[in-house]
Amino acid sequence: MSRILNVNMKKFFGAKYERIPRSVLIWGIVFFALRFAEIHINIASSVLALTTLFVTMMSFVVVLRSDDTISSIRGQLMLPEQPLDFHIAFFATIAAHTFLTKTGLLLLVYLTVSEWSGIGVAIFATCFVVSSVVAYALAFRTERKDAVYSRINHNSHNILLYLFRYLWSKKIYLTNTAVLWAFACVLAPVIGKSGFVAAMPLGFAVSCLNTPLGILLSSDKTLYQKVQTLPGQFRTVLFPYAAFMMTANLIACGFYLASWRLTVGIVPIHMIIVAGCFSAIGAFLTVLLELRFPLLNWKVESDLWHHPRKYIVAGILVILALPFVAITG
Repeated sequence: MSRILNVNMKKFFGAKYERIPRSVLIWGIVFFALRFAEIHINIASSVLALTTLFVTMMSFVVVLRSDDTISSIRGQLMLPEQPLDFHIAFFATIAAHTFLTKTGLLLLVYLTVSEWSGIGVAIFATCFVVSSVVAYALAFRTERKDAVYSRINHNSHNILLYLFRYLWSKKIYLTNTAVLWAFACVLAPVIGKSGFVAAMPLGFAVSCLNTPLGILLSSDKTLYQKVQTLPGQFRTVLFPYAAFMMTANLIACGFYLASWRLTVGIVPIHMIIVAGCFSAIGAFLTVLLELRFPLLNWKVESDLWHHPRKYIVAGILVILALPFVAITG
């Protein structure tokens, strides 16, 4: 068991466990930032429980359904270890990784900004353990999906076909995209009813932040190498991928505008044009970053979801939205 545990700890936390102090540093920054901001929010135990369940299960599914993780599992199962010892060690590693990088921050925020109690901490611990076990049991798999990048040639339609097939094979990406669209629906009344109606374009910037669709090349290193050999990348990759991203961005902005119309009021015509422009700009910048600055040095695929690069496009869109706020504000 110790051998499996040591192998996976190094895979998830680095050869010298360098990710642990980095995560602790992030915890410290968040803690002092919330303390100095003097934010006080009464977080109900039910909210903490549901959030813990959702974040923990999503994190486990993302890790266990990763092609890289599956390849690692297949190799480790060939070692002379008892199956029970392997599962205990592997589960403990993923649980530690999930707590250190995700759910631990939830607990930190709860303890910092809310009037916490021992019961609340116990609820968090119970939900974390239960959701971890359930997610591990449901999402653990060893079968490897057939690679679809082998079907890609110089025809741009094959890139689009690949993107659809890749998303269909990774249901977690579709689920995350649906959650983002639902968040766009919630964001509209939050901004509109806050009295800061001029900030409508800021919602477009947030709606276009689709992490799973923005790392499709980085998450499949073999596909990226295949794409690099294609001639005329603008026509064969950049344009179809950007069109695919733009469609997803337009849908997110569409949900945002529809929610705004239903909960806040009339949507100005020029804002629909702005939504289209933001969708196009966000899609082009996202794909350009994937082609020119891919993230290929990741250890665990879930690292891609939290890489700071994803905030570059959102930051540029926020900067573009500020003039609209200044003019209409």
